[in-house]
Amino acid sequence: MARADLDPATASRALGVLDELVAYQKRKVLELAQRIHPGLTEEDVRNIHDYPDVYADPIFQYEDGQLAGLIAAQIALKARLLGGTLAGGPPPVSTP
Repeated sequence: MARADLDPATASRALGVLDELVAYQKRKVLELAQRIHPGLTEEDVRNIHDYPDVYADPIFQYEDGQLAGLIAAQIALKARLLGGTLAGGPPPVSTP
């Protein structure tokens, strides 16, 4: 897989968009958890196994999975921009 280098402005914009998406999804997950179990905090949501009523909800599971995917994309983009390789993946190939 060839490595696509981004200019600094494009990289910054891409990271900014991912930051916005992650923040939005975190709010969405927290609000959903609070509808199911009022009074939950962000810390509670990070330890959601302690709240089986929320953890068992399929909509919560879906939205939380979306959040996990966005965070994974954010981490992968940062790693790629910093010149690192992703765990388990091939090293980047320089393009001529």
